[in-house]
Amino acid sequence: MDAGLANSSFVRATRSTRPPSRDRFIPIRPREMDFVFASGICNDANPNMLSSSSNSSSKAYRNHLAQALNINTTQIFSFRNNSSIPVSIDHFVLEAPRPRYIPQKPERTLAAPGVADDYCFNVLDWGSKNVLAIALEYKVHLWDASNNTVYQLAKLDEQTDLVMSVKWALDGRRVAAGLYNSDVQLWDSVANKLVNTLRGCHRSGVGVLD
Repeated sequence: MDAGLANSSFVRATRSTRPPSRDRFIPIRPREMDFVFASGICNDANPNMLSSSSNSSSKAYRNHLAQALNINTTQIFSFRNNSSIPVSIDHFVLEAPRPRYIPQKPERTLAAPGVADDYCFNVLDWGSKNVLAIALEYKVHLWDASNNTVYQLAKLDEQTDLVMSVKWALDGRRVAAGLYNSDVQLWDSVANKLVNTLRGCHRSGVGVLD
């Protein structure tokens, strides 16, 4: 029983005297680090065991050798240098978005007599050249916002050709008009003439073009 207690106390004493583990820091190793020179310094004999004359001569020889080989003896390890250029944090500062200005009155009012009051119709479309196409019953009008001019592009049959929708092409020149009789007409806004007519194979009108 005494041997067991002795063994257990020995084990506890051995565990308590174990040195704590630590992590190693490994710096960057550029080409200018001279590991041969560092190894020579670490492997030198204890300076206390040498005479003062031999110790001084060894240091003098080491200094002359370092100057001849252009070796920096003041710093063996080279660590990552901080950036010498100051970083501006002005662009990191977040600014609150400015409120968008909303006018309290309309900039311009366009008279559109005969425009269809139906949510199934698409009677307005703005082209890429800043021209607005408006369907007014059986007619198609264009309003140029750059010079504030209005002119009639198409006039169809009042009885059968009700314009339900208009749509600009990407080039800003041609306008498509969807009709109540299921046809689609393509008009040239520059030449002011009908280019093509697509006959529909259904009975319902063309209320949207997209």
